[in-house]
Amino acid sequence: MFEPCGLTQMIAMEYGALPIVRKTGGLADTVFDLDDDKKPYDERNGFMFEGADNGALTQCMNRAMDTFKHRRQDFSQVQERVMKTDNTWEKAGQEYVRLYRAMQGDGVRGY
Repeated sequence: MFEPCGLTQMIAMEYGALPIVRKTGGLADTVFDLDDDKKPYDERNGFMFEGADNGALTQCMNRAMDTFKHRRQDFSQVQERVMKTDNTWEKAGQEYVRLYRAMQGDGVRGY
């Protein structure tokens, strides 16, 4: 029902696997549904469902299979894009440093 970290989907994407995930925890922070029109297309990277039942998972898996079968070009483009995503500790560390410096610039010191 929850997922606090979310490394498995990032490792899978490194090899071109588009994740199928339940919208929760770190999964919701890193996987963005291919059919979510609220997200820019170049940020969409997998398939997501919200329910906690077999029907929700089955429907999501069917969407993924339908995309693979009938929208092969979209599927392949997303695979190529996710394999290029930088999920390294180095990038994460740079983002933490950027955030820390931004907070210092706003007068937030000592934390």
